[in-house]
Amino acid sequence: SIAVVQAAAGREVGKTGEMYCPKGHSAICQILPYTASEPSDHNSHSPLVNTVTLDSLVASHGSQEKQLCAMKIDVEGSEEEALLGAVQTIRRHHPIIFLELHPVELRTRGASTGKLIDQLFGLGYKSIVPLTESSSTCSCSKPLCSAYRPDQFSSDGSGGIRGNGTYAQSQWRGADPLVEGGQNTVVQAADACECARSCWAHLNPEAGFSGCRCWDFQVNSGQCRLYADCNPAIAANSMPGAEILGEQPGWWAGELNGLLRVSAGT
Repeated sequence: SIAVVQAAAGREVGKTGEMYCPKGHSAICQILPYTASEPSDHNSHSPLVNTVTLDSLVASHGSQEKQLCAMKIDVEGSEEEALLGAVQTIRRHHPIIFLELHPVELRTRGASTGKLIDQLFGLGYKSIVPLTESSSTCSCSKPLCSAYRPDQFSSDGSGGIRGNGTYAQSQWRGADPLVEGGQNTVVQAADACECARSCWAHLNPEAGFSGCRCWDFQVNSGQCRLYADCNPAIAANSMPGAEILGEQPGWWAGELNGLLRVSAGT
């Protein structure tokens, strides 16, 4: 049977959130923190939603002893809150998690995709696999690429990379390099899309918290620099990435994003 619950998944039970839906984009609604004395500027008519934890839902539906096989989380920037509210259930069952990462929305909440990946490893997960090529936002590498001219993305060095968590003409500020074998990890890449794939290839589940979480790429030299941390915290309500990204012509920067399959098995 299926039970529909009118609530938002959060880290605590009984909090109130404000559902904000960008005009014309109901598929990407977000739950924003709500304070009665300081209503959001987004929309005075935004509905209010109570929060529950996934742990509390499992307990209330008598499913604690049943094996939970899978969990899907696609919450437009509330990934960390949903995950923290499911820690007990995850530790007990280690379900396969289908998770979509939203880097820009996460950063406006003081989190990041890198931090979320670290939390998943800390909960005992060992395998994190992008489900589609769009997880590295490399549009010209999809099967539909045949519909594009092969040189369509060559002039800007992007390799077709686009989307949430990809920043043109940008370079990370104060990021912690990924160190392997005592050396900062720098590889050669044909374009930014290949650089993003290199970051995924250096995710290093077996190494715990020392894998790649973000990258930047210099178009002229083909230099792809991999980082273990790109300063996750930024001020709320500021432009996402404004304090951690520097404008740098001829560069691309990016972080882990897209739809993932997360499992405890290798």
